[in-house]
Amino acid sequence: MSVTFRIKASEAQGRRLDPEYHHALRRTRIRSTYPSAKLLSLSYFRTGGTPSTAHPEYWNGSIPWVSAKDFKAFRFEDSEDHVTELAVAESTTCYVNRPAVLMVSRSGILQHTLPVMVTHKPTTINQDIKAFFPDDRVSVDYLGAFFDVFGSRLLPLVCKSGATVQSLNTEQLMDLSIPLPPLSEQRKIVAELDAAYAAKRAADEKATKLLAPIDDMVLSELGIARLPKPDTSLSSRIFTVPTREVHNGRLDPIAYQPMRRQFYKNVREGRYETVRLGKVVDVDRCQTDSLDGLTYVGLENINGSDGTYSPTGEKESISTAVLFQKGEILFPKLRPYLNKVWLADFDGAASTEFFPLIPKGVTPEYLIAYLRLAQVAKVMTLLMTGNTLPRVQLEDVLSLPIPIPPRSVQDRIASTASSIRAEARKLKADSTAALEAAKRKIEMQVMK
Repeated sequence: MSVTFRIKASEAQGRRLDPEYHHALRRTRIRSTYPSAKLLSLSYFRTGGTPSTAHPEYWNGSIPWVSAKDFKAFRFEDSEDHVTELAVAESTTCYVNRPAVLMVSRSGILQHTLPVMVTHKPTTINQDIKAFFPDDRVSVDYLGAFFDVFGSRLLPLVCKSGATVQSLNTEQLMDLSIPLPPLSEQRKIVAELDAAYAAKRAADEKATKLLAPIDDMVLSELGIARLPKPDTSLSSRIFTVPTREVHNGRLDPIAYQPMRRQFYKNVREGRYETVRLGKVVDVDRCQTDSLDGLTYVGLENINGSDGTYSPTGEKESISTAVLFQKGEILFPKLRPYLNKVWLADFDGAASTEFFPLIPKGVTPEYLIAYLRLAQVAKVMTLLMTGNTLPRVQLEDVLSLPIPIPPRSVQDRIASTASSIRAEARKLKADSTAALEAAKRKIEMQVMK
């Protein structure tokens, strides 16, 4: 049998003794004509800790803070969102002041690959990220490229076994043999990977621009005026609300902000008759405590920018999940500003952070085009309650006003939005395939 094998005692010395590990080792061993060296001899690593007070720029938040959510590209992309919060920094972060390979060491995203990223800028990392600093035999960019390309093959070898939340086994990681092409060859490999990522970023940006006109198209078809730019002055944040609006409603001021009231007014003054969302949807309240072969959909599986589903690996166990069927709309309770609204194209089970909505009286394709409006996401954000994990309540979702145009208009809106999203999806899919092809080419170069 293919799963029956034997190894030499010398192969197991100093390693794990479980068969699963050695089976993975045989399947994923990287053979190369280049000389190689253990990662332990090539680099040292640091993990989260207390940062040095010798860097005053750190304390004023000018040094970016890298977390697991930033591991989406080969290189760290700095932005104004990456700032270090002092209260967090004092106890859970580490200052990295030289080029390094950053690697997520403990996270739910350790499923199919090793999340790695190269940074050449001073950064701070939390306790769930390790920073590797290679010596002059290997460039930091090549080491990052190696883990980026071979990460999916190496993962079974370097993760702790039996853990609910996957984490790296540092001893096994440092025991990996890294092929060492000449530095000139290392630079060529890095340049190829950089070019592939640059092409993917360009395609993704083009896809994002393609999606931008959808909101304008939907609002124009429905005759709904756009909201003005928000006024953040003090006077605009002081307002009154008629008692009749508050009666039997929420009492917190945030829910009655002018922006929400203006959006509702614009919808009602649009071209078509308006009803509450609750009039045109039912809520699927079926739940399960076992997946039993069902595909699980979590918030992480839905792309907020285009409303598409992306698999992230099989969910092993759940406590409770909501059941949904093809044609239902999953509307997020948690952080609605991320716009993770999805029209299901298969039956499955979803996180309880979704409301499964069953359209009635309107087409699902029209309804998803309306519910994915940026203005709807902004309104739902105003209606969130809770501090640590802000959520929107079902009653507030069902109270959302929705225009009911003739079926021909619904179909036109749905068709236009669908064709735009299909073109954007193809751009992203082609760019992802091109990136994977570039990685496979690099893999063959290293393994030659």
